Amino acid sequence: MIDSRLNRWVIGVGMLPRGEVGLIFAGVELANHVINTPVYGALVIVVLLTTMATPLLLEMLLKA
Repeated sequence: MIDSRLNRWVIGVGMLPRGEVGLIFAGVELANHVINTPVYGALVIVVLLTTMATPLLLEMLLKA
């Protein structure tokens, strides 16, 4: 049985790759000149990193 502290971490880490919606909004903001290209690029990198790191982190947490 997973204890409640670990369960909180699993839920939190499992919610990391929610960046696809953020990318949609960032694309709209970039098109409307609300943000600039370097900021958009940073957002894309963060979304990619969190999306790729989530399975690895979940695996580590669930093996504990």
